Amino acid sequence: MLLKFKNAQNCILKQNGEYVKKLAIERGYLVIVAGKEMPAVNVVVDGSWSKRTYGHGHDSNTGMAVIIEEDTKLVLWIGTRNKYCRQYPPKSMESEIIVEGFNKSIEFHGLVYQNVIGDGDSSVYHEILNRVQYPNIMVRKFECVNHALKNVKKPLIESSNNTKHKLELRKILKPKIERIATAAASAIIYNHEHQYDEVPTTSLTLREDIINIPNHVFGSHHKCKEYFCGQKDEPDDTVLLLIWQEIKKACENLANKSGRLIQNKNSNLCEGFMAQVSKFLQGKRLNVSQKNGYEIRVLSALFAYQFGPFWLAGVTKALGRNQHPKIWIDLSRQNLWNSKLMIIEQED
Repeated sequence: MLLKFKNAQNCILKQNGEYVKKLAIERGYLVIVAGKEMPAVNVVVDGSWSKRTYGHGHDSNTGMAVIIEEDTKLVLWIGTRNKYCRQYPPKSMESEIIVEGFNKSIEFHGLVYQNVIGDGDSSVYHEILNRVQYPNIMVRKFECVNHALKNVKKPLIESSNNTKHKLELRKILKPKIERIATAAASAIIYNHEHQYDEVPTTSLTLREDIINIPNHVFGSHHKCKEYFCGQKDEPDDTVLLLIWQEIKKACENLANKSGRLIQNKNSNLCEGFMAQVSKFLQGKRLNVSQKNGYEIRVLSALFAYQFGPFWLAGVTKALGRNQHPKIWIDLSRQNLWNSKLMIIEQED
C-alpha cells in the first residue's frame, strides 16, 4: 500500500511542478542560475511532529514537512522522517525535509524557490542559507504576519499575569494587548500597500510605526504619523515602570523583523495542510508511528488536500487507472480542488 501511495505522490508532485513552472514562465518570473534562465517562485513551508502532554512533555519519533507554492497553492514537496532511521531531534526533522526539497527543486521541478514564507523558526532559514545550493541566488525569507503578531502578544499576556507587577498596572495592560496587536497589523498593511507610492513606505517607516505603538496605545500621540493616527495628544499613561519596559521590548522585537513583514505574507496554506494531517493522525491518543502508519496517513492528507474529501478517484487516476465508477466521478466533481485540477488537466 505504501509503495502505491508513494508512486501516486511522485506523480502528483510532478504534475503540480509542471503546472507551476509553466505559469511562472508565462508571468516572466525568471532568475539566472549558472548562466541559465530558470523560473522562480515563492513557497510556503512548515513542519510538524506529534507531542504527548499527559502530565509531561514528549516529542514523537516521527515528523513531516511540506513545501507549497504560494500562488497556485499546490504542494511541490512533502516528506517524513523518523529519528530511529537518522539520529537527530524531532525539531530538526523539519529543516532536513525542507532543505532536501530546496536542493531537489531544480532536478525535480526545474524551479528555483527564490522566496520562502514561514513562521518565526529561524533555524529552518539558517539551514536553508547554509545548505541550499543555488548558484548566485540567496533565498529570501518573509515572516508570517500571523505568527509574528502571536509572538508579540505572548510576552504581553505573560506580563499581564505576572504578579511581580502591581495589580493596577496589570489591569491597565490587559485590555490594551489586543489594541497593540491590531495597531501592528494595521501598520504592516498600510506600509505594504504604499510601497510604490510617490512617497513610498519602506521597512524603515514600518519599523518606526511599530516602535511608536506603545506610545500610541497608551495615549501619547505626538509621535504618531498622520496616516497612522488622527488623534491629538492625550494624558500620557506611559509611565508604567518595569512593565513599560517589557511592553517596549515586545514591540522592538517585532520591529526588528520589519524587513520580513512589510510584504504582509502568511503561512495559512501550510496551516491548512497541517489541519489535514492532524485529521488523519487522529490526535495524540493513537500511536501511528510504526509499520509505515505515519507516512501513509501523511500521504493521505496530501491526497485530501489535492483532490478534496473524496480523493480515491484522483489517486487511482494518478496511478494510470482512468476508468472509474460513475459515483466516484460525481463525488470527485464536488471537491474544492476540482476546478484547479481541471485547469491543470486541460493545459496538459
